[in-house]
Amino acid sequence: MIDDLELGYTPKNLKSIRQNLGKTQKEIADALKVSLITVQRWEMPVNVNSHVDMPYKKWLEFIEYFK
Repeated sequence: MIDDLELGYTPKNLKSIRQNLGKTQKEIADALKVSLITVQRWEMPVNVNSHVDMPYKKWLEFIEYFK
């Protein structure tokens, strides 16, 4: 269902994929068993102080969620 998985995680890629699939940040948070604020921080631009990188393990869970 996701065509550009090889691009890997970037805040912009995560947000784009999520939006293209019509999912909210809350739905992603629930599916990955993390808080809403965590998903929001994963999607923040890297230059924002409160940005947090999405762990690779969670990226893999995100991919599996949409298979």
